[in-house]
Amino acid sequence: MQIKSLVSIVSGLETAKSRRMALKKSWSAQDKEERRRLAVNAQLQLASLMGLLDANGRRAKDLEQLAACG
Repeated sequence: MQIKSLVSIVSGLETAKSRRMALKKSWSAQDKEERRRLAVNAQLQLASLMGLLDANGRRAKDLEQLAACG
């Protein structure tokens, strides 16, 4: 996948809508699928990290409660 420079794609376009459309039209079907796959993988990784943080947070809270009792 070769991504063109954003500046080269939108240079000379006046409106935000025309810039958005130029970017959208510059992606091939293969580019879109690759971007979608990368986004899904990133979301899955983030979800697993959030699960780990939550588990560690619960463990820390349990230890705090045990320390308070002892």
